[in-house]
Formats: sequence, C-alpha cells, structure tokens
Amino acid sequence: MSSILKFNNSLLQDLFLSYNNFSGNLPSNICHGLPNIRVFDLYNNDLSGDMPTVWHQCEEMEQLHLSYNDFNKGPMPAGIRNMTKLQQLYLSRNNMEGNIVSLTTLFVYVLFLYSMYIQ
Repeated sequence: MSSILKFNNSLLQDLFLSYNNFSGNLPSNICHGLPNIRVFDLYNNDLSGDMPTVWHQCEEMEQLHLSYNDFNKGPMPAGIRNMTKLQQLYLSRNNMEGNIVSLTTLFVYVLFLYSMYIQ
C-alpha cells in the first residue's frame, strides 16, 4: 500500500480508493505528500498493521473513511483529536480497542465506531 501513496501532489483534495482490496500497512507519513487532502477514503480494503498516528498533519482533512479494514488492535490514534477541520470520521469494523480519544475540540458531525471494542 505504501508504494501507492508515495507521491507528492499538493493539488489533490479528494482521494477515493475504497473497494480495491489494497493490503498492507498505511505509511507512517501518510499526509506528507498530500498537504491539501480534504477527503481520504480507504473504506473496505484489507489494510492492516498499526494505524498511523500522524493524522493531525493532514491539516485540511474534513472526511476520513477507514472502516472495514483490519488494523491491529489498539486505541484510536490520539492525533485525530488535533484534526481541526475534521467533520466525518469512519472507523467501524476494525480491530481497534480501548479508549476513544477526546474529540471535544472538533465539530465532528458524523462518527461511526460500529463494532469496535471501546471503553
């Protein structure tokens, strides 16, 4: 998966890659080459490994769709709470567990956490 996203495109705003059977890990520097990404959709692939913790570097991100993948068990990345423009967050049907990070500083109007082991 990391080879797909190894590009720099400061003009790209919406990236829809759902239902592609991508597998492997998301690169830890996922936002580095996509500084103006607003919509990032990897819904229903076969992504695994640890979820990147650097989502806060996607400063323009409004929608993040990562449902129906197979990320390692672990908490929701704390960096999500610093995504000040985030409005829609989809993390359902993953293996995440633990506490939900505080989203009180965000105006998230869609939050899907279905079938997660949360506390």
